Amino acid sequence: MIGTGPWTFGEYLPDTSLTLNRFADYWGEAPFFDTLVWLFIDDETASLNGMLAGEYDLNVAVLAEGIERVDSFETNSDFTVTLQGSTENSYMWLNVNDPRFQDIRVRQAIAHSINREEAIAVYNGDARPTCLMVMPDSEPYNSDYCPYTFDPEKSKALLKEAGYEGIEIDYPFVTVASHPFTMEVLTQQLAAGGITVKSRGEDLTTWLDKTWTKGNYEMSEIRDSASILQFGCKGGREPLGKSSSLCIPEFEDKLAKADAFLNYDDHLAAMSDLAKTFADLAWVNAIAAVQVPMISRADLTGVPAVRINDGVDLRKARWGN
Repeated sequence: MIGTGPWTFGEYLPDTSLTLNRFADYWGEAPFFDTLVWLFIDDETASLNGMLAGEYDLNVAVLAEGIERVDSFETNSDFTVTLQGSTENSYMWLNVNDPRFQDIRVRQAIAHSINREEAIAVYNGDARPTCLMVMPDSEPYNSDYCPYTFDPEKSKALLKEAGYEGIEIDYPFVTVASHPFTMEVLTQQLAAGGITVKSRGEDLTTWLDKTWTKGNYEMSEIRDSASILQFGCKGGREPLGKSSSLCIPEFEDKLAKADAFLNYDDHLAAMSDLAKTFADLAWVNAIAAVQVPMISRADLTGVPAVRINDGVDLRKARWGN
């Protein structure tokens, strides 16, 4: 590990913890804490109980079964709950190498089967339904544009028209955080639209290898902070990059031009057009702009309200007293 940050590597215990020690020669303002100990706890019930017992000072992200307990921490004066600004989308996508999905009517049928208002219930109200892949959610080119509203009867009609009535789709999902709950919701919603989902759970390591990298899927869902500019056929993200073999000239042309404008208004217009075009293609279906609850001791100050993926900047963190 090489860097210029305020802490140095101390000790790493696989699947258990990472210890960081204050760097005495740090170029900037010295951090308050001598030592940071990150604990990797995959049981949110245990991690939240540990907060209540005074074992832990900060839980950087409540993502799964702990969501239902966030309200109880909000009413507890010993803790501060911070809803981090939405820098992640939950989105579902399709394998571009599957010949069935080359027919846009099949993709549209899937898109029309998604009820976003219902799907965001897994986040206990800490999410906004969206059809656009815009990160962060506060970007000025974001909008309420949604080309495929929830309409299961339209889904069935499109599948019949395309000759794919009774379609079945393989759906590997990650068995952590909110993904099992989202899988259940999507499976039920797509069934109402005439689509049978064959789900199968994978641990994160397996999913990243077989699904995300090698493309062993027909449909899947994830949460991350992928910019619209990262989607493309030449080595980009799934579904148009990596294991994919499809290039769409219209989208690729807009993708290449969108970030090249020097004029601010032209840039915003191009990004808005790019995001809408991507939604129209229906290879990726954005579901929710997610706000992630973070819980800290009430006397811990200086913890930033914005967290990008797994990064947390604690340079200014200190005890309020």
